[in-house]
Amino acid sequence: MGEYLKAQGSGEWAVQLVNRYSVAEVLTHLNDAGQRSLRYDVHRDGSGGTELSLDEITAAARQAQ
Repeated sequence: MGEYLKAQGSGEWAVQLVNRYSVAEVLTHLNDAGQRSLRYDVHRDGSGGTELSLDEITAAARQAQ
């Protein structure tokens, strides 16, 4: 993640540790901000990775409880 963020010339970034106790709050905040999906394990240039919708992440979090 650090390498990816360093490679980005501009933009707005937020890094937050999310655990099972805070995931619902973070997902609500992202949804309210208009974010509908997240991408992880991207390459340094931002390509590749895996994208999941917030709905998929919410469902997985509920199953993990």
